Amino acid sequence: MLANAAESLSVNQPNVLELTIQTSNANNRLLICVSDSGAGLSDEAQATLFTEFASTKKKGLGLGLSIAKSLLEDQGGKIWFHGNLHPGAEFRMEIPLTHET
Repeated sequence: MLANAAESLSVNQPNVLELTIQTSNANNRLLICVSDSGAGLSDEAQATLFTEFASTKKKGLGLGLSIAKSLLEDQGGKIWFHGNLHPGAEFRMEIPLTHET
C-alpha cells in the first residue's frame, strides 16, 4: 500500500509530494488511512483495483492489492479505496486488534 502511494507521487505534481498515514482505534479495530498527493485513480482503475493481474503500472503484476485484500480478510479485516482527493487518492484498512472466535 505504501509503495503504491509513494510511486504515485511523482506522477501528478512533482512540487507537492505528500504521503500521509493516519491511524485510529475504535471498538478494538485499527483503522489505517493512507493518502497521497498523486494523480488519483481513473474510473477504469477503480473498477479493477482488487482484481488479480489488473495493474495501472507498465511493469506491474497486478497482485499487490489483491494479496493485501486476501491477507486482511483472512485476519477479519478489510481494505477499500476511499476516494480521490484532488490531488491524490486515499485507501483505508481496518484490522481487528483482538482475535474473534
